[in-house]
Amino acid sequence: MDYKNCFDNIINRKNTQSMKWDFQKEHMGYSTEYPMWVADTDYRICEKINDELCNIAKREIYGYTERDEEYFCSIINWFDKRYNWRISKDWIETTFGVIYTIGELLEIVSSEGDEVIIQSPVYNNFKSIIEMKKRVVVDNPLKENSYEMDFDDLRRKITSKTKALILCNPHNPLGKVWKEEELKILVEICRKNEIFIISDEIHGDLSFDKYIPLGKITDYQNIVVCTSPGKGFNLISLKLANIIIPNLKIKESLFKRLKVNGFDNYNIFSLKACETAYNFCEEWLEQQNNYIRENHRYLDKFLKNNIPKMKLYHSEASFLAWIDCRELRMSTSELKKFLVEKVGVSISMGEKYGKNGEGFIRLNLGCSRQFLKEVLEKIKGELEKND
Repeated sequence: MDYKNCFDNIINRKNTQSMKWDFQKEHMGYSTEYPMWVADTDYRICEKINDELCNIAKREIYGYTERDEEYFCSIINWFDKRYNWRISKDWIETTFGVIYTIGELLEIVSSEGDEVIIQSPVYNNFKSIIEMKKRVVVDNPLKENSYEMDFDDLRRKITSKTKALILCNPHNPLGKVWKEEELKILVEICRKNEIFIISDEIHGDLSFDKYIPLGKITDYQNIVVCTSPGKGFNLISLKLANIIIPNLKIKESLFKRLKVNGFDNYNIFSLKACETAYNFCEEWLEQQNNYIRENHRYLDKFLKNNIPKMKLYHSEASFLAWIDCRELRMSTSELKKFLVEKVGVSISMGEKYGKNGEGFIRLNLGCSRQFLKEVLEKIKGELEKND
């Protein structure tokens, strides 16, 4: 089936309680014509998911809901078929979301004052949740330009207080898919130092190249892999994550915390959306990923031909574009003012993801090609006025 209309159509999301479109000012301090900041897409979801959600609504009962065997099978079969990773039902815990779960896991595997490693430039909420939980952030920055892991720096920074490392696989905002050999070295360093690895893999289903779930390549027990259909199938507001935890002691600890917090019951819409996505919507996902990859290629070509001072980092996953704007010779405030006031586009500024993100921007390409073209033409036109 051809789903191209799902991606080419420009859907009006204004006045739909959309964070990206309707709450820019509350979150960003300003509103623009082209919001390209929040990491969700503007694509209509796969109709099979929508049909299932409509069928649930027709029942007109929303009582307590549990996960059934079909739900677990959908997850197990998805990871087996798509990533050749055979997981056990006993490893799966379902939660409200990835970031919430990371916070709970930090409280399980570390204490206040302990150190938690991140690898910047990286998703800003990692730093926020560590600090909120009163742990100490230790930055192991990725190498400049290549964005490879700096294992020598990692080894130097590990102390007796280092209890956890948060991995982003694939990486946000870079869209980098970590290679197996990189992951194995990382795991062995953490194993040697008894460091717990929490791997945020929410962008895994959006990979263009070979994404490898961390749990697939090792028997190290101090690993948790956080997954969700939210990003890949644009279901993020349904608030569901499936956490893969081979260490059953850690899984039991997480379950107890979920129960105490009242998160041991489930949303029927979330469960069925996940199950339907994994069972029936792989073709839709493949076509979406191809469309997004073409958006990356279009952006790269446009910048090289028209705005060579803006350089796109080659992405291997997701709809997030990481763009080097340093040759524009603008300060952070000047670049932000130019994009917001002159172009009318809201983006995420690079320093949000770490000091080594200064001079970069993160642009959301989960939009129609026409929408992307309009934004790029406006950037080009405004820059030409400044020359």
